[in-house]
Amino acid sequence: MQSRLDIMAPAVTGLKRPSAPNLRDNIHYSFSGLQLTPTFLDLLLQVGVDRIMFSGDYPYGSMAQARAFLDQLPVSTADRGDAHGNAERLLGM
Repeated sequence: MQSRLDIMAPAVTGLKRPSAPNLRDNIHYSFSGLQLTPTFLDLLLQVGVDRIMFSGDYPYGSMAQARAFLDQLPVSTADRGDAHGNAERLLGM
């Protein structure tokens, strides 16, 4: 929906810049409960690895399955490691 939002902004939203940069620069994303490789890769392409956090859907989902999903993603080891490092940086851990 980012491209559609960008067509409307800023005339409709009143924002000083298009919506996509705001969504990319000001929000962190978690793919908890959405263990679909295409969904993850789309998010990665839209916002970059620095804005994505690893999470599980505990207690509703299996942490083992969430970890297995992370391990099979077609991304570099460094990018996979950033999935938890991003949360640590955001939360000051």
